Amino acid sequence: MNSAAPKFQEEYSATERHPSGERMNLEALEKMLAKIKSLPHFVETEPTLFSLGGRGYFENPTTDILAFFLDPAAHHKLGDLALSALLDCLRHDLHEPVLDNTSLCTPPEREVSTATGSRIDLFLESDDWIMVLENKIYHHQNNPFESYRRFANERAGTSNKQPLLVVLSPDGSAPVGWHGIGYPQLIELLSSKLSQAFISQPLNKWHILLREFLLHLESLMNTPKVADKTEAFVLDNLNKIQQALELKNSVVKSLQQDCRKYLTQQFDGKEVGTQLNHWHGYPALRFGFGNWQTDSDVVLFLDARAGNQFAVNYYACQLTTPALRQAAIKLLSNEGCTEYWDESRGTVIGFKAPLSAVDRDSLFRAVRDKLALMDVFEAYRSTL
Repeated sequence: MNSAAPKFQEEYSATERHPSGERMNLEALEKMLAKIKSLPHFVETEPTLFSLGGRGYFENPTTDILAFFLDPAAHHKLGDLALSALLDCLRHDLHEPVLDNTSLCTPPEREVSTATGSRIDLFLESDDWIMVLENKIYHHQNNPFESYRRFANERAGTSNKQPLLVVLSPDGSAPVGWHGIGYPQLIELLSSKLSQAFISQPLNKWHILLREFLLHLESLMNTPKVADKTEAFVLDNLNKIQQALELKNSVVKSLQQDCRKYLTQQFDGKEVGTQLNHWHGYPALRFGFGNWQTDSDVVLFLDARAGNQFAVNYYACQLTTPALRQAAIKLLSNEGCTEYWDESRGTVIGFKAPLSAVDRDSLFRAVRDKLALMDVFEAYRSTL
């Protein structure tokens, strides 16, 4: 490495000039980082198939799915598993044998209109009872419940069917005269019944989808919250945290620029292109020669995720023939490479070489070596 290039330790050993003119004391920064490490951290909820959808948290799609599983005759082949769980919740308030009936006359009805034009979320009817169910994913309840009550009484009519007025909500709250079911209660009962179904019935996709739906509902009811202590610390130290982020950005930018200069010198002035990306929130410094006719490049990935380490990833692109793929694997999968993989339907192969040393000299040399190796492959490609 050229001795004129500043050392990482020397360049940032004492203080760094903040854009505002303030000086950032690294000792204070280290203390702040130690404090951050000791704070309770936000834990993300594991995503489900339903949470990945853009509308998965709205009440209408959730009620649609709930209606499907509440129908014993639907294609899920789970019978009355969901409906019996719902009725079990009601039995805590009602002790009527009428609730033993888990057969429906018709499939559950959605968005049923009342005489006043109001829309009921879900309407169910058996030979013994009718149920008006309002589904409230969130706590706010401002529905025209009296209109719903009149509708239920009218539908019951002279059939001697018992009207059941039910609100399904996070905490089980409901207006006077209505039966409240808390989502946690329903999730617990339904999960228990589903566990038994896993054991007693052949596994099918609907077992999995219902489990995903329950996990999704559970995540909606238990939205992770940042600890008060963590929140207060961040708000009190926003300026320092911003300075730390800007310091990080300036270091990464300097590292990128100096690496490019180093590579240009090492390859006798050959044009080196570079680009800064971020993978999983961490810097990925891309380098490649300007005379390459493909998108192949070498990436210095400063991967600081727990359990990971810095690495040089390098990508052979536009692999249009089996022979070219085999040539890439043969040439590029050595020299410290620990793994390789396909991307873009096999037209790209990525290679990874983890780095044991993270000082500036070692990082630059690792990029240089892979860039030289990739250049050999690109030159070979041009002869085919």
